[in-house]
Amino acid sequence: MGDRFSNKWLREFGVTTNNTEIFQESYERKRYGDDTVVRLHDTNIVRWNSNTITLDVGPGNWRTVTTKARMNEVARGFGLRFTVWQDKFDWYVSTPAGETLRFDDRVLVMERLVPVNI
Repeated sequence: MGDRFSNKWLREFGVTTNNTEIFQESYERKRYGDDTVVRLHDTNIVRWNSNTITLDVGPGNWRTVTTKARMNEVARGFGLRFTVWQDKFDWYVSTPAGETLRFDDRVLVMERLVPVNI
């Protein structure tokens, strides 16, 4: 298991901690590299590094109010600049690039745009 951060630290970033954990995936560098992962009920729902952000609703296709809320809390708390939202039963993501993508598949990968200070 990677380095687990305390729930207090997670709450400081505005993320609800019931059944939610955050990991720095140092133990699986070949698989994840230097990604940071937020896990809800054993599913890595948000994973990010300096280049990409990956959203995953899990093998059970957990499109729940809680999954969506945790994804949005992570985005706000860590400045990832995406929003997950729903229209009727369809899920969408507003990306850091300003695009709106339909979130139909289990996994959605988007480019992470990090502001550059000049």
